[in-house]
Amino acid sequence: MTAYDLPAAFQYVNNQTGQKLHYVGHSLGTLTALAAFSQEKLLNLLRSAALLSPIAYLGQISPFGRTAADIFLAQVT
Repeated sequence: MTAYDLPAAFQYVNNQTGQKLHYVGHSLGTLTALAAFSQEKLLNLLRSAALLSPIAYLGQISPFGRTAADIFLAQVT
């Protein structure tokens, strides 16, 4: 989904509208978006993102994962 489906959907909508997208993800949609965004895919086509009901919480991940998430979140402005 991260490699093919989400990029194809973003590209299709961008081609039809000529505008950057507002993305709303829920559960698996949140995970898919975070995976794509962490690889810096689709960021040039994205205007904003609302990520709802994540399937994991920062308090439930390893210290390494928490540090990586903190670094990633700090980079987003």
